[in-house]
Amino acid sequence: ILQIASSTVGSSTGTYVLGSALDVNGNLHIRSGTLDVSASNYAINLAGNFWNQGTFTRRAGTFILDGSGNQTVSGSTVFYNFTKTVASASKLFFDYSGRQSFSGALTLQGANGNLLSLRSTRGNNAARIIFDGDAGITQTIDHVNVQDSNATGGATLVCLIGSEGCVDGLRNTNWAFNSGSLAGRVFSDEGVTALGSVTVALDLNGTRNDTTVALP
Repeated sequence: ILQIASSTVGSSTGTYVLGSALDVNGNLHIRSGTLDVSASNYAINLAGNFWNQGTFTRRAGTFILDGSGNQTVSGSTVFYNFTKTVASASKLFFDYSGRQSFSGALTLQGANGNLLSLRSTRGNNAARIIFDGDAGITQTIDHVNVQDSNATGGATLVCLIGSEGCVDGLRNTNWAFNSGSLAGRVFSDEGVTALGSVTVALDLNGTRNDTTVALP
């Protein structure tokens, strides 16, 4: 299969193994059974919505959301390389009742003045996503407006407000939107006795980072 308008991986418990790259111009629904990208790690391009009620065998394949409008990812799925890049403003919804995991490269990109907005399918209910922070795993996130996203359990997702054009839409966990440094002196008694080496504990967007620094 090279290109189809929409697809439902059917009502049996069988396994569908891709024999080539798959380009879906509509929605892709795994109702039951398994969709396997094969040992050849064929890519999937999807212009519509993705709903996983069965099993998606990611291997080292690439999953690209290339729709020009809003798209939704429902169910719970472990992806390898996952990409959503837009040139005009649009939204990517993640299922608040599911969990999406990313174990390869994660790319989420909007454009200057045309942000990609990450949203939960139910407002004020955070959608869960997990990014595997192992060595060699990369994240590229810029020009994204993030709201109601809980990335607890994986590496911190970084989307800087200043240099990367990102927006903290609030109610996010384990996201870093600001960068900076601490400078100054630390005293043990209100400005009299300076400490030479201390551990500074900083909570950044719900994530604690302890750093020991030597101060003059």
